[in-house]
Amino acid sequence: LRVVDKNFEKDEQYLYAIIPYDRSRMDTGFVFVDTRLTTEIPKAPELEKNEMENQIELRWSIQSIQNAFTAYWIERSEDGRNWKRLNNIPYLQATQNPNQEPDEYIYYTDTTIARNYLPYKYRLIGITPFAELSEPSDVIEAMGRDRSGPQPPIITSIKDVNGKIELEWQLENPPSDLKGFMIGRSSSIGGQYEPITPQMLGTSARKYTDSNPDPIDENYYVVFAIDTAGNASVSMPAYGFLIDSIPPAKPIGLTGNIDTLGVVTLRWPLGQDPDITGYRVYFANAADHEFSNLTPYPIQDTVFVDTISLNTLTKEIFYQIAAVDRNFNHSVRSDILRLVKPDIVPPVTPLISDYLVTDTAVILKIIPSSSDDVAEHILFRKGEKQTGWTPILTLNNSSLNQTEIFDNNVTGPNYYLYALQSVDSSGNKSELSPSVGVRVRQNLKVFQIEGLNASYDNQKKVVSLTWKKPQGDLKYYVIYRKVNAGKFENFASVDPDKSSFSDSELIYQGEYQYGIKGVFSSNESQISISSPVLVK
Repeated sequence: LRVVDKNFEKDEQYLYAIIPYDRSRMDTGFVFVDTRLTTEIPKAPELEKNEMENQIELRWSIQSIQNAFTAYWIERSEDGRNWKRLNNIPYLQATQNPNQEPDEYIYYTDTTIARNYLPYKYRLIGITPFAELSEPSDVIEAMGRDRSGPQPPIITSIKDVNGKIELEWQLENPPSDLKGFMIGRSSSIGGQYEPITPQMLGTSARKYTDSNPDPIDENYYVVFAIDTAGNASVSMPAYGFLIDSIPPAKPIGLTGNIDTLGVVTLRWPLGQDPDITGYRVYFANAADHEFSNLTPYPIQDTVFVDTISLNTLTKEIFYQIAAVDRNFNHSVRSDILRLVKPDIVPPVTPLISDYLVTDTAVILKIIPSSSDDVAEHILFRKGEKQTGWTPILTLNNSSLNQTEIFDNNVTGPNYYLYALQSVDSSGNKSELSPSVGVRVRQNLKVFQIEGLNASYDNQKKVVSLTWKKPQGDLKYYVIYRKVNAGKFENFASVDPDKSSFSDSELIYQGEYQYGIKGVFSSNESQISISSPVLVK
């Protein structure tokens, strides 16, 4: 609806009101007009084209015309003089969802073209809200074009031929406009395929040889079929691999260490072979044992961490590595790496198996520790009134085979406890052996009977004994006698003030020998033995 007011004065300003005839509907519209300002109809916006197969898509911007037009006429001409409108009613594009961003372009598709590659000319005429027509837009030329590529080729064969990749393909029902083929290569199946053919292959080509495949990375290939319009189709990718039977070089420079928690860290430099994909790590508890694989899959690193138990009797562990290339060729294993475990296991405890006590020494028989890394044994002693052990003797490596230990620094009467401990080369100490208690009696040398002499009186038929009286509180003497090959027997008792004795009870002829012992109030002397005498 509209109304035209031709009765106005120039350079005036007017306000118009439009009121419904039906007063029950209170709806009034207002518009302000300044006649000093003139309104010019802008030129229709420029057309842009998209040449598709059997159709042409046109578009124009609506940003530049500032809502000057509410609809459009689209016109087409084959000669540029005679124009035909393609729309029977003004073309109006519906407004999109108001919650979305506003449209930037209006689109129109001409699907009535006769054939591809027939040029047409197009122009646009804008229609204002007052049904006034704009000046036509600039003319553009467009045509339908072939946008359908050939059928995709199918790669039928790909193989290694003396270090080169040879691929073959087929193309069913080649189109009449087929122009040729191109070969693309990529290092990954989903990567960017770069053409490797210096120029397009002919329409009859069905085989191509890549003389420079990547010897390190992977090689994926596709075949492009291209028609004369530049449309291309592409085959499914195919993987071409080189047959590699040459293993990497032997790894060198393997080093490692073991900390006090049993964590082993191995390191080595990366090999020079460009196709190395990883390394395998092997270990054994002895250099002449079979090595076990620690890595089910090759590790892609030059550092490996292993965890071992230190509570074992084996003091060493051995490692090797092997390099693995992308075709799983394994190199010769590296030189064996020997690592010494931190020693936290104490040696086996030695034992005191027997003892012998004199009045001046204690002799201990021992069973040394059976551990092979023992460096020394330490003998401890504790007196009867002592609370702690005192080390008194150390046996080093040179005397570890010794089975008897002498303690000459004892006095009697006294009671001693002895224990033995072993120490290995790492300083680990065994538990103390079960203690052995011994009692040392008083030194009896001061009570010894000296100067015992025996002589036979052939006339009186008696044997006379004489001796020197000892010091000390002597209570009596005990005389012992042995006849011929018999044993010493208790023969007589003599008062302490005597220093001689006569044996008149000579029953047999032969060799007689005597002994004497002093009995004191606090001790007894050892038996003193005389020289034998011959009784006839």
